[in-house]
Parts: sequence; structure tokens; C-alpha cells
Amino acid sequence: MKKRQKEAVKNCFEEGETYFVVSFDSVESKVAFLERFGFNPDDKYVKGEVLERRITA
Repeated sequence: MKKRQKEAVKNCFEEGETYFVVSFDSVESKVAFLERFGFNPDDKYVKGEVLERRITA
């Protein structure tokens, strides 16, 4: 079991992560950020490709 878990962790790092986390000091800051780029303030996940298009538009 431990060997399988180690292999899974190793594979994860070799393939790379497909996400990163952004945090805010307050809910108000999060809402302002999401609204600035046209996202729903209740969103917890945003596709990076969509955010990139909106930032560079």
C-alpha cells in the first residue's frame, strides 16, 4: 500500500499540477477581483484559460 501511494505522489510531481491557488485577505477583496474580470463572485473555481483571455483582452 505505501509503495503504491509513493508511486502516485511521484507520478503527480512528474506530470505536474494543473492548478494553483489564489487567496485573498477578505471576502470583499475576492468579490472585487472576480467581478473585475466578469466572474460570478460565488465562483470557487475559474478555468485558467478563461482568466487568461479576460486579463489579456
